[in-house]
Amino acid sequence: MFQCPFCSKPINENTKQCPHCGAPIKASAIPLQTKTETKSPGICPNCKSPVNKTDIICIYCGTNLLTGTKILAEPPKEKKSVFPSINKKYFLYGLFVILLLILVGVGIIYLTYDPISSAINLSHTNVLGAIDILQKYIARNPQNLRAHLVLGKLYLKNNQTEEALAEFDKVLAINDKDNDVIWLALLASSKKNDKTQQLKYIKKLIEKYPERNDLKLLNLLGEGNISNINNPEQLFSLSTNSEINKNGIIALLLSHGNYNEVLNLTKNVEISPKTALLLLILSENMKDEQNRQKYLETIQTYIQELSDAEKALLACQILKSGDTNKTLQLLQSFKNKEKIPPVLNYLYALTLLNSGLTTEAIIELEKIKNSEGNYSTDASLDLALIYFQQDNLTKATELIQNIKNKGQQTPRCYLIEGRIALANNDPTFAQQCFANAIQKDPNYAPAYLENGLLYIQRGVLSEGLKLLKSYIQIVRNTVPNYSTAEIQVLIEQIEQTLVNNPTSSQTIAITQ
Repeated sequence: MFQCPFCSKPINENTKQCPHCGAPIKASAIPLQTKTETKSPGICPNCKSPVNKTDIICIYCGTNLLTGTKILAEPPKEKKSVFPSINKKYFLYGLFVILLLILVGVGIIYLTYDPISSAINLSHTNVLGAIDILQKYIARNPQNLRAHLVLGKLYLKNNQTEEALAEFDKVLAINDKDNDVIWLALLASSKKNDKTQQLKYIKKLIEKYPERNDLKLLNLLGEGNISNINNPEQLFSLSTNSEINKNGIIALLLSHGNYNEVLNLTKNVEISPKTALLLLILSENMKDEQNRQKYLETIQTYIQELSDAEKALLACQILKSGDTNKTLQLLQSFKNKEKIPPVLNYLYALTLLNSGLTTEAIIELEKIKNSEGNYSTDASLDLALIYFQQDNLTKATELIQNIKNKGQQTPRCYLIEGRIALANNDPTFAQQCFANAIQKDPNYAPAYLENGLLYIQRGVLSEGLKLLKSYIQIVRNTVPNYSTAEIQVLIEQIEQTLVNNPTSSQTIAITQ
């Protein structure tokens, strides 16, 4: 009998596997000892090292003592990579440099950041946002002149004139030598329409520019009462070297009725054609024929300096004076242009009419009427009056009816319609037309004249007298130089008739 080297139980000699523990019997079996023999420790079947009977794994080779198989050794754990000391040092150096660069970059950004420039850039799209940036910046830097100046400009751009003036004043309080800021403050005060502040900045500018007569002129006008100019000579002397200011002062004086002062100031001084045109209009109302000719010559000498509208105004003045030939010469110079203002076309047609060139006038008026422009209705009325005077009542009535169909009745339209009614022996409708004209425009003098004469022809003297007196009063107020002598004589006759016979219904013959 032999003893199993694994479980020490008895086994047969030729047994290859222990029936008790199942271990393979590779080595020679150990002879079974007698009870008297001392048991020796077991032996590893693989490495032959001594093992205890109670061991399951050989501590020397790792063989499973029960099965006889060798257990694979556990793979050695990989050691964590550790930077060599020299690489670790360079890594720390690199990390330090990176951190240093980051700190330097942040510092540069902080030191170079300009909130004023940022606000200027932002103001192109967001003025309020730019203003907010500067307000916060100025709260921390109240002495920064550039910030105050830019903020003032942004306020001005945003039409906050009161706030803009406050910022400009802060700049001037710190540095009053910045002339540009004074001009900006003057602009802001002008937008605000504050005369007191305007004068304040004008005085500052006069100190900076003592040679500027225009600034002195503005100061003089601002300090004085514009509606009552007491010293026009001083105003004029300040504008000696400035044509614009000189003509502006003339216009200012004329606007306040100081015509005599202007005459004295302009005796030996050349004036622009624009100013001469203004004086020409006024001289006609003042019955100043001598100066009127002087102004007319000045305008004709430098007529090219006038605009088309001013030339049209000049043509009107010449036409009113009765010189239709000069008016035609002036207006015909426009006919060579490709396109001229409608007012000149209409004025040309009227000049032809007043020159006795009726056929040519009709041709021009027909063009204007058919254009449906601003003067279409006026041209239609002129044509209606021409046909009425030619006893072509049908054509005249047709033109008036076309105007009425368009809803464009004017006082003149009612007047011509009333005259046509009289020609058709319908005085009642005629008086209704004249009354409509007066109702349309209470200051339309021709309607008072026509209606007054018609009342007198019909024997209603008191009503006719009242209308004729209204006509005289309106003409005196609107056209002082227009002669009303014949009507005044008629009024005196009617008044004498009413005095002699208050109940008289006598009709006085009137030559129309």
